[in-house]
Amino acid sequence: MRKKHKIMVISALLLLAAATGIGVYYGISNNTQLLWKELYVSKWNDPAARYLFCRADVKGEPNVNFSDCNLSFRSNSKKTDIINTNKEDYIGEITYYNTGIENQASLFYTDNNYYVMYYDEFFHVYTVENCYMLYNMNYMMCRIPCPVPLGIEYGVFEVSQDFGENELDYLYDNYTFADAVEFYGRISEEYVSIDKDRQQITLDGFEVFESEIIEKCLTLDFKERTVIVLGADGNRMVLDGTEREEE
Repeated sequence: MRKKHKIMVISALLLLAAATGIGVYYGISNNTQLLWKELYVSKWNDPAARYLFCRADVKGEPNVNFSDCNLSFRSNSKKTDIINTNKEDYIGEITYYNTGIENQASLFYTDNNYYVMYYDEFFHVYTVENCYMLYNMNYMMCRIPCPVPLGIEYGVFEVSQDFGENELDYLYDNYTFADAVEFYGRISEEYVSIDKDRQQITLDGFEVFESEIIEKCLTLDFKERTVIVLGADGNRMVLDGTEREEE
């Protein structure tokens, strides 16, 4: 009786192990997300930081640029499935204006950083970008949070003018002051100051070369449709996007 009981126990354990193995195999085969790659991106205020943005079924290797806080990757995964890997930071769907190009994008927010993700159906490529403008004047290059990837520098202004456009219009034509208050309202007061009476938003920037935060680096003036920037001599300059570099 004891021998028979022992054989029955061993048989039961073998059946359990087989069933477990089948279950694991079935789970992996039917839940491909278990095999998806983790995708990281950096932050405007700390390029050395690595933020786990999402997971996805990536074809080949992702193109990661930690210096510019962006990445791109080829994938046939559905956007909704990718979003579900980071539901806690997902805000919603927006129109993302990028130098005259409109992309239907997914917006995410975490720790004073905004990100957009949009998809190119022809190439099956997802692009993830940190939402910031680049201020490149007066011997400084600063990344500053912004819903539109503006380039605040004479060269960019001139190119826009050559096409009969104004670089600052990409922001002021597409975002009201109320929109901007909602956008910047999530960011810590450590980096942002909002003056509702003057309709001005003053922002700190991250200086790329010195790797330091520049306080009150730039002010967005929604009433006047200008930007007020910190000059090399410490004074403030008002720019309306029509300036050209002196020869």
